[in-house]
Amino acid sequence: MQPDVRRRADTLSWFEKAHKDLRCAQIDLAAEPPAPEDALYHCQQAAEKALKGFLSWHDQPFPKTHDLGRLGKQAVELDQTLEPLIDEVVEFTKYCLDVPVPGRC
Repeated sequence: MQPDVRRRADTLSWFEKAHKDLRCAQIDLAAEPPAPEDALYHCQQAAEKALKGFLSWHDQPFPKTHDLGRLGKQAVELDQTLEPLIDEVVEFTKYCLDVPVPGRC
């Protein structure tokens, strides 16, 4: 498989997974009663997967981490215009790291 084809497929896969997490967050918020903690978890996951997709597109290896600050720093090194967005999402890291469900993250 050509590198560009592989890179495109990997990137698309990450973005599709991010989209599914956003859909889950919407479902959690629309539930009666709403489940905001689960929605925040899915938002963190969506941001993480979107960053991993961005890094995949740029053929940049990334660590196995849920730390949006760490992934975001790596993304900003490639595109400084992302810095304000990273500043907005970095707080979501705690919604993955503080989840008291074994194996969830």
